[in-house]
Amino acid sequence: MTLPVESGPRIERRVLSIDSAYDEDTVEIQRMRDSLYAGLGGRVVRFGRTLTERSTVVAALRAAAEEGRPYAAILVTSHGEPSRVLDTNSPKGLLLADDFPEDELRLWAENRALHFMCCDTGAGPLLSRLAGLGARLVVGFEGKPRWHSPEGRQRWREFDAETVRAVVETLDPKVVDEIRARWLGRVEEWLATAPPGYAQDLRDMRQTLGTMVIL
Repeated sequence: MTLPVESGPRIERRVLSIDSAYDEDTVEIQRMRDSLYAGLGGRVVRFGRTLTERSTVVAALRAAAEEGRPYAAILVTSHGEPSRVLDTNSPKGLLLADDFPEDELRLWAENRALHFMCCDTGAGPLLSRLAGLGARLVVGFEGKPRWHSPEGRQRWREFDAETVRAVVETLDPKVVDEIRARWLGRVEEWLATAPPGYAQDLRDMRQTLGTMVIL
């Protein structure tokens, strides 16, 4: 599949990657993205757990806008709850929530793509609010991206890589929805011969992909 890329200098399509949780599952996602980010060169700015905090992220977004070099995409890996992104460094443990002030949500949203690899964040109004406040693409999950077998982990790594690449390069909801549909078909094929542990991961993946929010 060839991803359509908008015209203009790609070097200006900067990406902010926020990795605010350091448990086994989120670290797996972050490690998987290392090679993907390496291919984007200096376009990616990464905030790990020590840098991630609500006011720090807001300040970084404001500074980028004032410099005339806003981020084209924000990628978040963390824990989540319905309409919330959790972060232990932030006040009340919240990096982002639907009841935050509108000007702060607009700062996150403005004319960019947002991808949340966080459990449950897509449930409730947060993602639709961000879309309504100017985001060009919003991706998240009402359910829980998770795995227990090595094979299940690998499938999620592959899916995440393909999805993130589309978010960064196309900012097009239709492309992400096509990826989701294709993966649902693959899951059905793999289920036919998968051993029990892997099969359960595939069933969980099917359910989670069914809750995927793409706006």
